[in-house]
Amino acid sequence: YTHVFFHNNTGIGIVGYSNQQFNPFNLNQSWGRSREFQKSTLNVNGVYNLPKGFNLAGVYHFGSGDYTSISLPYDSLGLGGSRRVRHDGTLVPRNSFKNDVWSKLDLRVSKRFVVAGDVQLTGIAEVFNILNQSRFTRNTIEGRSNFGDPRRAAIDPLMGQVAIRLAF
Repeated sequence: YTHVFFHNNTGIGIVGYSNQQFNPFNLNQSWGRSREFQKSTLNVNGVYNLPKGFNLAGVYHFGSGDYTSISLPYDSLGLGGSRRVRHDGTLVPRNSFKNDVWSKLDLRVSKRFVVAGDVQLTGIAEVFNILNQSRFTRNTIEGRSNFGDPRRAAIDPLMGQVAIRLAF
């Protein structure tokens, strides 16, 4: 389990805002969360040996939601790129839109068979996102009627696969 505490990054050059500052005399206007910032993350995995030589393995991941930037549908400064300055001069904070919370459980069952001598065959069946939880990227253009609406899936839905592994 990881619980993140974050701190205001007011560095300069490549360790801070580089050339992305709106106002070099007030770096707090350019400060924001990292895109990778996620307050809580939990990863659990395990393997269990079942009777008759079967193996059961599982991986569970929980993320409290990372952040992305909100943009504006216009460039109020006319600089050809900045989409964070509103018409009234206020700034849209960096990475201020929280994405969906998500959890994912993957399971695997396998069984190994000895064919002859050192030759072994392993049958594998895997199911991914067994909880079939959806997580979407969202429309993050401020002022649009569909602001915050889902655009596309950010994680794959429930799916599975089977495999055979030959070892010799």
